[in-house]
Amino acid sequence: MLYFHPYFQGILTLVMIYGWITGMGRHRPQKPGSSFAFNRKRHILAGKISTAGLLLGIIIGLGYVYGLYGQVLVTGLHGTLGVAIAPLLVTGIVTGGILERNFVKHPHLPKIHGGLNALTLGMCVFQIRTGLELLLAMRAG
Repeated sequence: MLYFHPYFQGILTLVMIYGWITGMGRHRPQKPGSSFAFNRKRHILAGKISTAGLLLGIIIGLGYVYGLYGQVLVTGLHGTLGVAIAPLLVTGIVTGGILERNFVKHPHLPKIHGGLNALTLGMCVFQIRTGLELLLAMRAG
């Protein structure tokens, strides 16, 4: 588990970056003759996979730490940040679900959804750093 968790979360963070890039493409100005089209289905799929997977990874990570130490949040900033990311992931899932079902009725929700998910993505990227520091500290003894 010590090495599975970082790879699992790292891959899902890359999927989240892909989803964010496809989502940002929606706001790119369209030029006449441009071949770019917002691929909504891929954006939704990447969002579902990354948010659900990252949330699962947080739960598994907390369970692993509890199994090792008998308590959670003993991993310092890494665990605390993971707990802070979890509600943002849930919010991304909920707002994304609303937009998937009825996009037209919520003209401001895409910006809220994108802003919260950009914040979440930034926190996930920083989480990689704290995780690597924690992993090195655990290996050192």
